[in-house]
Amino acid sequence: MQRELVVGATGTASGSFLYPYALNQLVGTKFKIVTGYPGGNDVNLAMERGEVGGRGSNSWASWKSTRPQWLAEKKVIVLVQVGVKRSPELPDIPTLQDLAKNEADRQVLTFISADTAISRPLVTSAGVPAERVNALRRAFDAAMKDPELLAEAEKSKTDISPMTGEEAQKIAEATINAPADVRSRASKLIEGK
Repeated sequence: MQRELVVGATGTASGSFLYPYALNQLVGTKFKIVTGYPGGNDVNLAMERGEVGGRGSNSWASWKSTRPQWLAEKKVIVLVQVGVKRSPELPDIPTLQDLAKNEADRQVLTFISADTAISRPLVTSAGVPAERVNALRRAFDAAMKDPELLAEAEKSKTDISPMTGEEAQKIAEATINAPADVRSRASKLIEGK
């Protein structure tokens, strides 16, 4: 990014600050992050008024459900995806880690992106027998393919793009078991240092 882009954020403890800040620090982008907006809708209003040129973060599902006209009219352009893999709907938009200059930075960007991949997990307590966990996972997988659920989701413009329990478990374990240097560098970014 050659020019500065002013983006709105809620606060320094939010993803709307963290992601552009991390890109500035590790990739060399020039986001000017304006914090203090009470919420994402306030940032959207600031975009409409021309106060800021973008948002520090917002989910693709949210754009599709709350501002589909902005997408249709190309009033917003997705610059980068936050997550462990690209959305099938945005195959040409890079992820944070795709922009990393080296492997160490890629690991840090992957680490800070992991929470979005499993942001709303269904969990159970430790010690549940493996066959019960498997049954719960398969029931969830089947529910996510239920025609009535999918029809209702389509009607309400709700995004249904689940991952399997095994995929979520793998991401959670990779995050927990991340090398100390990755956790340390990510912590500094999260703290805004």
